[in-house]
Amino acid sequence: MSFNKDTTNNSNRKRKSDEKVKKSETELEEEIEIELEKEKENSNYLTNTLHDPEETKEELEKKKKRNNETSNGILKDQNFTELPEMNLLKQLEHGTTTKYDLTTGTFKEIYLENFLCHESLRVKFGKHINFIHGKNGSGKSAIMVALLICLSAPTKFTNRGSSLKELIRYDQNRAKIQVLIRNKGVKAYKPSKYGSTIVIERTIYPNRSQYKLMNKKTNKVVSRRTQDLKEILNHFSIHVNNQCVFMTQDTSRTFLNSSTPKETYRFFYEATLLRYIEELLKSCKESFQSTQKVYNKKTADFKSVQKLVVESQARYEAAKDQGKMEERLQQVKEEYAWKLVKEAKIEIEKLKIILSKGIESIQKLSELYLKNKEKQFAFKEKHITYNKEHSTTNDQLKQIHEKIKKLNKKKSQELRKNSGISSKLRNLKEDKERSNKQKQFIETQIRKQNKDAVEEYQKKKRKKEEKLALLQKKIEEQEKLIDEIKQEERKVRNDHKNVKNQINEYKDTINKSHQIIHQHEKQIGIYRKRNHNKIFNFGGDRSKAAHETIQRNKNKFVHPPIGPLGCYIKIIDEKWAFALQTVLWTSLNLFLVDNLTDENVLKQFIKRKYKKMYFIPNCYQMKFKEKKYRIPLPRYRTLLDVVEIDNYIVYNAVMNLGKIYQYALVENYKEGQQKLKGRGNNVPIKCIDPEGTIYDYDGGTLGFVPALSNDLKFTKDYGPLIEQKNRDIEKQKKLIGIEKEKIQDIQQEQNSVKRQIEKITNKLKKLNTAKSKLDRDQRICKNQKIKPPPEVSELEEQIQEYNQKIFDYDRRIEELNNEKKENQPLIQELNQKIKSEQDNAKTVLMQLKKLKGEFAKIKDKGNGITLSIKKNQNKTKKITQNYNKKKKEFTKLVKNYELLYQKATELTATPYISQKNPNKLHSEEIQLTEKLKIAKEKNDNKSFQEIKKDYLMNKKKLKDIYHCLQNNGKLIQLFKQSHQERVEFHTEIKDSNSMQLSDVFNDFLGMRRLTGYTKTKHGERTLELHLEEEDDDESEYQTKSHTRRTKTFSGGEKSYVTVAFLASLWQLMETPIIVLDEFDIFLDAVNRKIVLDLLIEQAKENTTRQYIFITPQDLKSLKNDKNIKIMQLEDPNRTQMRQQLSQKH
Repeated sequence: MSFNKDTTNNSNRKRKSDEKVKKSETELEEEIEIELEKEKENSNYLTNTLHDPEETKEELEKKKKRNNETSNGILKDQNFTELPEMNLLKQLEHGTTTKYDLTTGTFKEIYLENFLCHESLRVKFGKHINFIHGKNGSGKSAIMVALLICLSAPTKFTNRGSSLKELIRYDQNRAKIQVLIRNKGVKAYKPSKYGSTIVIERTIYPNRSQYKLMNKKTNKVVSRRTQDLKEILNHFSIHVNNQCVFMTQDTSRTFLNSSTPKETYRFFYEATLLRYIEELLKSCKESFQSTQKVYNKKTADFKSVQKLVVESQARYEAAKDQGKMEERLQQVKEEYAWKLVKEAKIEIEKLKIILSKGIESIQKLSELYLKNKEKQFAFKEKHITYNKEHSTTNDQLKQIHEKIKKLNKKKSQELRKNSGISSKLRNLKEDKERSNKQKQFIETQIRKQNKDAVEEYQKKKRKKEEKLALLQKKIEEQEKLIDEIKQEERKVRNDHKNVKNQINEYKDTINKSHQIIHQHEKQIGIYRKRNHNKIFNFGGDRSKAAHETIQRNKNKFVHPPIGPLGCYIKIIDEKWAFALQTVLWTSLNLFLVDNLTDENVLKQFIKRKYKKMYFIPNCYQMKFKEKKYRIPLPRYRTLLDVVEIDNYIVYNAVMNLGKIYQYALVENYKEGQQKLKGRGNNVPIKCIDPEGTIYDYDGGTLGFVPALSNDLKFTKDYGPLIEQKNRDIEKQKKLIGIEKEKIQDIQQEQNSVKRQIEKITNKLKKLNTAKSKLDRDQRICKNQKIKPPPEVSELEEQIQEYNQKIFDYDRRIEELNNEKKENQPLIQELNQKIKSEQDNAKTVLMQLKKLKGEFAKIKDKGNGITLSIKKNQNKTKKITQNYNKKKKEFTKLVKNYELLYQKATELTATPYISQKNPNKLHSEEIQLTEKLKIAKEKNDNKSFQEIKKDYLMNKKKLKDIYHCLQNNGKLIQLFKQSHQERVEFHTEIKDSNSMQLSDVFNDFLGMRRLTGYTKTKHGERTLELHLEEEDDDESEYQTKSHTRRTKTFSGGEKSYVTVAFLASLWQLMETPIIVLDEFDIFLDAVNRKIVLDLLIEQAKENTTRQYIFITPQDLKSLKNDKNIKIMQLEDPNRTQMRQQLSQKH
C-alpha cells in the first residue's frame, strides 16, 4: 500500500469529509432502492401476469386480430406461449422444412429389464410407422406400459396395478426401463447438454423409484429431477396423460366397444388441448382475484405510511448536530488506524532485509549440496554397473562349475558301466567253460549206451519231422493262394467304386445342364420383355409408370421431366455396350427435372394414379436452359466416341454424372498398363475394356475394378441373343442325352463286376475250408509223442540244454563287447569338454579380480563425497532454523499489518497521514464516543444515518404505493376486458375444431364410400357420430337420405367409424408420437384390412409423426414398405409362466 509522505491541510480534510458524507448518502439511497424493489416484487406481481400499464386499447385490438389468425386454438399472448409445433406447421406449408429433422421428439429405442414378463428386451423403433405383434402373453402391451411409466405417467393410468412394486418381475428386486428420444435439428431440446439422443432411464425398486436423464454420446447423467423430464415432454409436446396419444389396451377396448357420447367428447376435448386452455383461463381468473385483494390492502396501507413520513421528517431535522459529531469521530478513527498501519509497515521492511540475506546463504549451500549429490549419484551409477558386472561374472562361473559337475557325473557313470561290462564278461566266459566240460562228459556216456535203440528213435523222429514239413509247405501254398484271391477281390471292389463315382459324376453334369437350361429360359423371357419395350431395361415397371404419367400430364409441369436416361443414349459400336453400362450403372434409370416443383408434381401423380405401387422415381435436378457442354477431346479414344446423344440436356447430365470422356478405350490389361504408365498430357485418368473392367493408376500401383454383371441393356436387338441362348439350350440337351447313354454303358460294366465279386467270394470260402483241414492235421501230428530210450533221452535233453546255454553265453558276450566299444568315444568327448570349461573358468576369475581392484578405488572416492555432504547438511540446518524463526516473526507482523490495514480500509479507502501522536488521537476518540452515547439515548439509540434512512425509506414507500395504486387500477380494467376476449375466443376455437373434425371425419368415411358427420354439444359436453345413407326413390332424379347413430351400427361399421373418428382427432392434434394398443380386437378380417389401410394412409400423409401400433393379429397382409417397420415378439413359454404363477401363489 502506497502512502503520501507530504502532510495535508485542514481545508483538504474538510473537503474529503464532505465527499465522504455525499458518498454515504448515495450508498444509503441505493440500499433503500434495493429493499423497495424487493417489496415491489412481492406486492406488484400483477405486472408479470397482465399487460403493461401503458398498453392502449389499440394495441389490445391488434393482439386480438393476431390471435384470430391462429387456427390451432392456442392463444398467442404473454400468458399463452405459442407451441413449437406451430412453427413446424408453417414451415411445412411454405415447403421450407429441409433444414429441420422432422423426427425430433420421436422414440428411437426402448430397453426393458425385469419388467412384467420381460427379463431383458430391446426394441428399436422405425422413424415413421411401427407395428408390434405377437401371441397373447408375449408382452406386447408391456412395451406401452413401460413407455408410460418411464415418461412419469401414474400406474393407475396403465390399469396394471395400484403401485410400481407390482410391475417388477416375480423373482427380482428391481426393474429398469430405458427410453431413447431423438434430439436432432432446430427443434432439439438443449442439444449442448443432452446431445443428439436423450436417454430417459427409470429404475423401480419395491419402495421407491429414481430417474436419470442422460446424454447417449457421453453416457453422462445430466439430471435426476422429474421437473426436467416434464420440461422435455412439454418441449416436444408429448402428452402422457392424453388417452388419444397413448391409448392403452383397456381404453382402446372401451373406446372401440362401448364409447358413450360423453366419453367421445372427453377424447375430443383432451386431444385438441381445449381442456388445457380452459384450465389456464381458470388460473388467470384466480390470479385476478388475488390481485384485487392486494389492491384493496395497498389502499389501506397508503394512509398509515403517510403518518410515518411526517414523524420521521421531524426526527431527521432534530438529529443534524448528532451527525456532525459522528463525522468527526469517523475522521479520528481513520487517522488513528492509518498511523498504526504505517508503524507496522516499517517493522516489516526491516525484517525483509534480514530474511533476504538468510535466503542467499541457503541458496549457496543448496547449490553446493546439489553438486556433491550429482557426484555421489555418478559414483552410485558406477557402483551399480560394477554390481551388475560382478553378478554376471559370478553367474558365468556358477554355470561353468555346474557344467563341469554334470560332465564329471556323466564320465563317472560311463566308467562304471565299462567296469560292470568287463566283470560280466569274465563271469560269462567262466560259465561257458563249465558248460562245455559237462557237455563233453555227457557225450562220452551216450556213446557207451546201446546204439540200436538210439537209431530206431532217430528214424521215428525224422519221419515225424518230414510229415510236419510237408504239412507246413501245403499250408503256406494255401495261404499264398488266399492272398492272391484277396488282392483280386480288392482290385474288383475298387473298380466297382470307380464305376459308381463315374455314374455320380455323369448325374451331376446332367443336373448342372438342367440348371443352365432353366437360367437361359429365364434370360430369354427377360430379353423378350426388353425387346418389346426399351423403357423396361431402365427401371422396369416403375420407370414405365413414371414415363406414362409425364406424357399424359405434360401441361401440368413447368418443364416436363426427361427420362429414363438410358432411353436417350444410342450406342454406335455394340462391342463397348457393357463398358458404358458399368460406368453409367446407377444413373441409367434417372429422370431429369428442372426444379423442385416438377419433382413434387411427378411424385403426387404417381401416388394418386398408381396407389398400389409404393415407390418414388429417382430424380436428378439440373437446369434445362443451359447450353451443351464443350469438352476438349483427347487424342486417344474414349467412351464419348462410341455414344450418340441427340438431346443436349441428356448429354450434359451424362457428362456430370458419368464423366465418360475420362475413360480411355482399351482392349486388354496390357494395353491399359502401357497407356496409364505413359508420360505427357495425353495420359488418361482411367481405362476400360469391352468386358467393363476399369483400370486406374493410383499411387504407383495399377489397380482394376471388376465388371458389375453380364446383364446387358444397351443392345439394339435382343433377337440374336435369344437365338444364342436357344442354341445353348439345345447343346445342353444333347449333352444330357450323351451323358445318359454313358450311364447305361457303365451300368452294364457294374453288373459284370458284381458277378466277378460273387465268384471270388465262393473261391475264398473253399480255400479257407481246405486250409482249416491242413491246420487240424498239423496239430494232430505235433501232439503225437515218440518214446525215446529212457536213459538216452534224458542225456540228450541235457546236451540240448547245454548247447542252448553256450549259444546264449556267446550272444551275450558279443553284446557286451559292442557296448564297451560304443562307450569309449563318449568318454573321450567328455574329457575334451571338461578341459574347455576349465579354461573358461580361469578367464572369468581373472575378470573378477580386475573388477574388485576398480571397485576399491571408486569406494574411497564415494566415502569422501558423503562426508562433505554431511557437513553441508549440518550448516544448512542451523541457517534454516534461524530463518524459520525470523519467518514466523515476519508472518505475525504481516498478519497484524493486514488486520490493521483491513480495519483502516473499512473506515476509508484513502489513507490519512497525520503528525499527531497516536495516544492523543485515541483519547480524542474516547471523548467523542461518550458524547455520542448521550445524544443517541435521546433518539432511541439510533445513529444519524439510521434516522435519515428511515425518513428516506418511508418517503419512497409512499411514492411507490401511490404509483402502484394508479397502475394497478388501470391493469385491473384491462385484465377484465382481455379475459372476456379470451373466453370468447375459446368458444370460437371449440366451434371451429368441431367443424374441422366433422369435415375430416367425412373424408375418412369417404375412403369406404360412406358419408357422415359429427354432432357436438358443448353445453352438454357430448359428441355423437352419425352415418348418412341414401335411399333410392321411385323418381329418377330425387334421392332421400337418412342418418344413423352409433347404436344402430353393425360391429364392423362401429369399429371402422370409431377408428376413423380417432384418425380425424389425430389430424387436429400436434404431437410427434401416437401409440395405439389392440385397435383391431373386435374386427373381422375384411374390416381389419380396411382399418389398417386407413391408418397407414393417414400415417403416410403425416410424415412428421411416429406411429406405434400394437396388435395380437397376424400382419402377413401388409406389403413391404420402407416406411413401415414390423416387429414380432417371441411366443410365450407357457410352462415357465405356470411355474411363475405357482411361485406367486
